[in-house]
Amino acid sequence: MTISRKYLFGGEAPWSKQDWTTCDDRVRGGSSTSQISIRASTVDHPSKPTYSSSAFFQGHLDINSLGGAGFASQRNTTNTLNWHLEGYDGLEFVVGKSDGKRYSFVLKDEMLPKRPDGREQSSLNWEYEFAVPLPKEGEEGVREGTVFRVKCFFGMQQGDFEIEIKSIAAFKEGDEQVESPAPVRQDGEDMTEKLRQQQQEEQRGGRPPPSRERIEDAMGMTKNLVQKGSLSSPLLLYNRTYAKAESHAHTLGGTSKAKPVHTIREAVSPSDIIFTCVGDDAAVEDIFNTALAEKEDVKGKLFVDMSTIHPDTSRKLYTRIVGKGGRFVSCPVFGVPAMAEAGQLICVLGGSKTDVQRILPYTIGVMARANIDLSFAEGEGEGEQGDVGKASTMKLIGNSFILSFVEQLAEGLTLAEKSGVGIDPLAQWMELMFPGPLPKYVERMQSGDYYKREYPLFQVDLARKDLRHVSSVAEASGMRMRSLEVVDKYLQDVKAHSGERGDIAGMYGAVRKESGLKFENDE
Repeated sequence: MTISRKYLFGGEAPWSKQDWTTCDDRVRGGSSTSQISIRASTVDHPSKPTYSSSAFFQGHLDINSLGGAGFASQRNTTNTLNWHLEGYDGLEFVVGKSDGKRYSFVLKDEMLPKRPDGREQSSLNWEYEFAVPLPKEGEEGVREGTVFRVKCFFGMQQGDFEIEIKSIAAFKEGDEQVESPAPVRQDGEDMTEKLRQQQQEEQRGGRPPPSRERIEDAMGMTKNLVQKGSLSSPLLLYNRTYAKAESHAHTLGGTSKAKPVHTIREAVSPSDIIFTCVGDDAAVEDIFNTALAEKEDVKGKLFVDMSTIHPDTSRKLYTRIVGKGGRFVSCPVFGVPAMAEAGQLICVLGGSKTDVQRILPYTIGVMARANIDLSFAEGEGEGEQGDVGKASTMKLIGNSFILSFVEQLAEGLTLAEKSGVGIDPLAQWMELMFPGPLPKYVERMQSGDYYKREYPLFQVDLARKDLRHVSSVAEASGMRMRSLEVVDKYLQDVKAHSGERGDIAGMYGAVRKESGLKFENDE
């Protein structure tokens, strides 16, 4: 089989430093730095293709200035151009020397016109995350869409970094020849049919694509399961977009460590314990409708759902699964993606004590730093003491605290500014009185991260879903949580202003706007 290539960067299309520009966290008050330098390519092996020059993405990632977060990236400067890649199977990235750290390629299939305020509109992104293993050196192929940005993750990634990118090329497998893709204007018809199909798959059922937070949580958890879970066989990975499972398996060490599968059935049939973590109740039910299809044998299998869902959904799943001879544990988690990456989540455990005992080897010391145990004795599943839904209820109550905290911070910062006290003294007081997560939200608001962020840490639609659920639980318990009605009002304002990019910290902008200030604090 032959492979046809059209080089977009490197190879027959020499790298140019002028094609790239810096996009680091300094725009948000951080201290990270990055650059692209063009140097002679390294030589891997005489039998491998040679390249005259490579792009070296290098710099320093600092996570202290922004309180535990940061980013260093280079983005392509030719935002008005794109390549029409009809007829090609995808992109091939050839990577040379690396430091073993985790990197990401972020790709766009279109650039929308800028907003009236000069900021870019949000649009669909495609992301491939990987780490070149050490000490082995060599070329690693990465296949995705149209190149747009290269960046480095934060958290465990701090310090100096460098990776060599030899080339980026469109490829076509087989004997058929395809025309070279010519650059076309962005307002032309430049989205490939393949990307159309993937986007439709992401939006199936009328629901938005899964949140970045849920994806990154799952990636952190699976990484720790592979590295610290003492698994006896490769971890099976399923994502409704197969390419994501495939690329993540590669970052975990290949098929000897993790194996991507195309269907839910392929994941469930050979497995004893099945973990699920998705964005909402409908997505959870879709998964279990397939897993519990009439002809599927789930006897003895333990299903562990880590999603944030309504307790009634957890109860319904428990009844269905146990009725078919399977077992079920509700295990929602507290913690942002960086905590998932570091194995520092808090697991809330609901289910029979026997079933919970089966997953304890994968919580503390692997995925989590602590458990909140709401398990019950075998045979109590139908009674009040054996309510599997308590874990979901606990998770929702906890999230209601977080959302209320953030709303109160938004009001307090706005009042401090308008009253003349100033934000800095209030930020200092927060750090002295409530050290930990709350000052991090103050920093995000103060630095403008709440509106500059491309990917929300806690997306407004998911937050509003949680508010609906906890309000429903409160109503069923004979009470009304009035504070959450205020939170929901501001979250609606954030969604109206920022769309899918809206983050719960954007409530600061909503309060500012309601108080006669600009949504953005960039004065």
